[in-house]
Amino acid sequence: MIAYLLKTIICSALLLVVYFMFLEKEKIHRFNRFYLLVSIIISFTAPLITVTTQADVSDIIVEQQSPIVSYIESSTQYLTDESSSEFVSTIEPTIDNVAITEVENVKQTNTIRAVLPNILVILYVSVSLFMLLRFAISLIKIRRKVIKNRSVTYSKAQLILTNDKLVPHSFFRYIFIDESDYQSSAIETEILNHELVHITQRHTLDIIFIELLLIVAWINPFILLYKIAIKLNHEFLADQGVVCKTTDTKKYQLLLLNKASLVSSLPLTSSFNYLITKKRLIMITKKTTLRVAIIKQMATIPLMLISLFVFSTKVTAQKAQTNEPKSDQVKQITTGVSQELMNEFKAIIDNYINSDNWKKRNTDNISDEHTIRLFEIYSAMSKEQKDAQEIVVMAPLKKIAPKVPTQKQLESFKDPKIYGLWIDGKRVKNEVLNDYKYTDFSHFSQSGLCNNAKKGVVYEFQVDLMTNAYFQKYAKETKIDKLPNIGFKTAINKVVSKNKKQNVKQESADGVSEELIIEYQAIISKYKVGVKNWKLNMHKNISDAELDRMLAIYTKMSKVQQEQQEVTVRAPLDKVKAKSPTQEQIEAWKDSKTYGLWIDGKRVKNEVLNNYTNTDFSGFFQSRLLKNAYDYGKYKYHVGLKTNAYFQKFAKETDIDKKPSIAFRANKKTVK
Repeated sequence: MIAYLLKTIICSALLLVVYFMFLEKEKIHRFNRFYLLVSIIISFTAPLITVTTQADVSDIIVEQQSPIVSYIESSTQYLTDESSSEFVSTIEPTIDNVAITEVENVKQTNTIRAVLPNILVILYVSVSLFMLLRFAISLIKIRRKVIKNRSVTYSKAQLILTNDKLVPHSFFRYIFIDESDYQSSAIETEILNHELVHITQRHTLDIIFIELLLIVAWINPFILLYKIAIKLNHEFLADQGVVCKTTDTKKYQLLLLNKASLVSSLPLTSSFNYLITKKRLIMITKKTTLRVAIIKQMATIPLMLISLFVFSTKVTAQKAQTNEPKSDQVKQITTGVSQELMNEFKAIIDNYINSDNWKKRNTDNISDEHTIRLFEIYSAMSKEQKDAQEIVVMAPLKKIAPKVPTQKQLESFKDPKIYGLWIDGKRVKNEVLNDYKYTDFSHFSQSGLCNNAKKGVVYEFQVDLMTNAYFQKYAKETKIDKLPNIGFKTAINKVVSKNKKQNVKQESADGVSEELIIEYQAIISKYKVGVKNWKLNMHKNISDAELDRMLAIYTKMSKVQQEQQEVTVRAPLDKVKAKSPTQEQIEAWKDSKTYGLWIDGKRVKNEVLNNYTNTDFSGFFQSRLLKNAYDYGKYKYHVGLKTNAYFQKFAKETDIDKKPSIAFRANKKTVK
């Protein structure tokens, strides 16, 4: 909804700016009327239009999820919601220091944030109802005038003779004038002709349209400007209609000035003296050449069409990419693929996988050609056909791209009531961002917590930041897939184990033994018996010994085994360690042309280091400025120093885990 409102406001603003700059000053009033009305329609309909484009699977870049998430989601859009709840992606990179959201005691959510949407809705409805009431009252007043007062036929209109000393005004086919002025013939013919133009060109319809739009879209400030522009253009049209029938233009201009001081009419009517300004008087004698009129009209029509496309909603439909044309080319249809293709899919799998032997359940030896073919068929299957398969085939992941936050975003991340913060895979307090600039980070991700992940936390969004050095290492170590990826839905790689000891050992590249998997799940099952909320029961009552045992087993599991577990275990966070600079570094940092200096989170002049020695500091960091940094060119490196007292306070306030912590995956089924 917010995206729709923003698109509508921006689109209406841009089209209105074009009108004021290029069209309003030209004597092309009929086209201007068309432009203003169509611009409003485009502004409100363009965001509702969906433009679908086709793209090959290989052309669509799928960015890896952040390695630090509080719950696991499916890694590609080719998996349905149901299949993703049963299958954990086997192609996400493994990172040893993955930090999962800590499960704490359930706390109340922020009252203000919960009530704020309701307040905004009440405010919007109240204002709309007030404007609707005002609109209805205006219509009732006009209707009463028509019923209570005498009427006289005049050309194609009805003159309503009132006792009000108001300027002549019109509404649909009615012209409201003062009865005494009419009886004494004090109303000029030009005024009546002016109002007749309003009636014959049906200007009232435009006014009714814009007034109704204001009632429902008053939140868009530009609609009021459209209303003013439309009504002024109506007067241009009416003035033009009168001038065409008179030979004395100056007399008509003087008549406009004489009527400028009269009392205005009702809001929904078209009045003779609406906005009698210098602009309106000049427009009466203004001349626009035919060439200029045609050029400007022809230029604005493509602009409106472009706006219709730019502010529409773009959707990319993926289609499978084949290496070579085939007579049985896979097509995505509601019923899925043919039985012939299902048989081909199964034949390829059976050629490599022996379902009766768990040791041979390995997809690494499948040829590239068969991998691509499996992906083509699987992508075109219906949901039911995919659910029946033992494996899933996913598009290859691409290399993660840098994504630097803005300084404004960094400032917002400091609010612990809204954001939980991880830096380089470690949970930190939000105030540590005071020691950073946005250029210190090369990547960030932000995700809203699922309902079951919100238990025990006070924030609503999880933010993961990667420093420049960490991102470079992560990007370098992350493998790039060149082919689609294949994985088992429910299989746990089982390895025959001869080791019966309690100490966990890495028995093969496939992880721990089946016995240890059973032991791990037995600890979890213990807390499911006889309770409704087993997760809360486990979190509150699990012993330290059981936590240590689960951590020992979990850390030795293979990636696939870990992803099959509904409970994950994280090692305790280490205490921040002191790190003092050398005296040589202190001396080097005095150079203001090379180094920008911060002490205890505050920008200081480099010469203040003359008052310190290296032993006065317990922490420091140094980072090179990127070209898009605010201070780039003033100095090359950013240096942050922590004095001994500041470091002690920082270390004391930093959260330290004294024991392992557990977290629960969302919608995962454990294979036993």
